[in-house]
Amino acid sequence: MRAEGSNQRRFACSGPSLSTGALALDCSSNGRLLAGGCKLPGQSKWAVTVLDLKTGTSRIVCRYDCENGIQSLAWSPDGTYLLCSLLREPGTPS
Repeated sequence: MRAEGSNQRRFACSGPSLSTGALALDCSSNGRLLAGGCKLPGQSKWAVTVLDLKTGTSRIVCRYDCENGIQSLAWSPDGTYLLCSLLREPGTPS
């Protein structure tokens, strides 16, 4: 939706996607890609998934073996890089 609340749209996706519950959503500067951290079903692994909002397709771009998930995501201004911060237990190796 727009900042003032108009143009609201619902989106849904399937497969390796944000449908399992997502943390740390971030949209690319051109508004086409939505990145999110999602827990992989039945595992202690988390993944960063990128959803193409125009086509509705998603893909996993990386996986992490961590219990607590992904804290934040941020796209670079040109949309070519994605920064990911993980939530880790104190004393857990990085």
